[in-house]
Amino acid sequence: MKAFASLLVLVGGINLFSFIIFSMVMGGHAGNGKIEDGRYYLGNHSRYTEVSASVFQYSLWQSHCLWITQPLLFVGAYLRVAYEKKEQRRKRKLV
Repeated sequence: MKAFASLLVLVGGINLFSFIIFSMVMGGHAGNGKIEDGRYYLGNHSRYTEVSASVFQYSLWQSHCLWITQPLLFVGAYLRVAYEKKEQRRKRKLV
């Protein structure tokens, strides 16, 4: 259970970190972006950066993945804390 919870935290954390770095480097993300006249733009606070279609699609895919991985990160963190508390109670009973 501890390894599973750690995996959830790791996957969620890596995706969040990569999303933040990507958005900072590229000047925004597709969730705030737009497509106009066949041109693709990443958005960041009403500022737009033109990118290729593949970069836009990757950013859109990663934005959607956050809706899955972020709750998993929080569930994994909760399970880790619950597991640690359970272990501490078990150790106190043994002493």
